[in-house]
Amino acid sequence: MLNKVQEKSYKLIQADARFVYTLTRILRSPNAPKSNYIMMLQPFIGLFADGSEQWGRKVGIDTPVFTEKEKNHYTEMRNSIKLFDMNYDELFNKLRNALNESDKYFYDTRTLRSKLSGLYYNAGVDLQGNTFCGNTILCSLYTPFYKFSDEQYGTYIKDTSIVAGKLAAVYGGNSTLPYHVNGNLTFRYEDYHFFSACPRDINSYDDFILFSILCSVNFIRVFINQYFVDEFPTKLRFAYLQYYYLTTLIPQMNQKLATNFTINLQYKNDKFRNCMAHYGLGVALKETDIIESDMFFGLSNQLLDMSYTEIKTAIYSELDLFSEQLTEHLLA
Repeated sequence: MLNKVQEKSYKLIQADARFVYTLTRILRSPNAPKSNYIMMLQPFIGLFADGSEQWGRKVGIDTPVFTEKEKNHYTEMRNSIKLFDMNYDELFNKLRNALNESDKYFYDTRTLRSKLSGLYYNAGVDLQGNTFCGNTILCSLYTPFYKFSDEQYGTYIKDTSIVAGKLAAVYGGNSTLPYHVNGNLTFRYEDYHFFSACPRDINSYDDFILFSILCSVNFIRVFINQYFVDEFPTKLRFAYLQYYYLTTLIPQMNQKLATNFTINLQYKNDKFRNCMAHYGLGVALKETDIIESDMFFGLSNQLLDMSYTEIKTAIYSELDLFSEQLTEHLLA
């Protein structure tokens, strides 16, 4: 039997499960976004699957348990959310190497027409309107054990995704209607060659790192927060993790690149981050602390002295402002 705080953690897992269920419904829709959104979501799906599987075992409820193969896959997928937790030099090397691998693959597989014209593409970019919100280089890093030349990888992904669907079902993700989406937002993708035929003045690896950070931030701002109409706690979990890692990365970027990007550090809280990442409300909340009307049941009130609505508004405001700074720096 779950205690009252564990019941609230269960509800947070249910919200994520409903989000995963909604994604499966969107995939079947003829109006599904024409973008790489599923690959961009790999870290967050990994966060749900790995976290809910561990949480279920910890509290002793009957939920699917990973095989060794699935455990390795979802541990890797979950850890990909820490891409922007690297120091700037590590992030630079990771993204540069991935872009170079993509370039080599698409150069080696050029069509005759591409060879004759000398033109080929080495990366795809997702857009909503004119807002960049994803790219295939990020997707390759978010996807466990991915190699550009692996033709069997699709089958591997399909096989390892089954358990995430089972977890979503066991936690009740399909027991209610899917979350509503904004059908007025249309997504598209374009192919580019970095650095000869790409957006504006992105002409160096440093520029591409900043561009990829922009894509990641905008993915949360636009796809997660705006495309999904309903309010649900998953929106804050994703945004807060992005914000949390940026608070460390931005000062390093400024030092390396002589830039002046800013972000408000006042909302950074290690305990809050850990509770959200691991469904660990019991680390900070007692039963008497629970606020039934709050989407995080009083967690942010306890650790940040702010309600769910207040902290979510603040975090998305920080992401909005940082997106503006990056856009002005790269694309103005």
